Amino acid sequence: MKHGGPDGPGKDGAITKADFMARPLALFDKADANKDGKVTAEEMKAARQTMRDGWKDRKGPPPPPAN
Repeated sequence: MKHGGPDGPGKDGAITKADFMARPLALFDKADANKDGKVTAEEMKAARQTMRDGWKDRKGPPPPPAN
């Protein structure tokens, strides 16, 4: 497996369940704006928009139209 958790894969190339679950849990925590342990539809919509904005920032502006 290529990717591991925070510490990467172990010497045998495997990752632990905790390492595997670290990223989804971090994404949940980011989406849970009011930290009540639940993600509402509004919080999910805001989290998606934040991720889209981040992708746009990394991707850069679109190319000019071809003539």
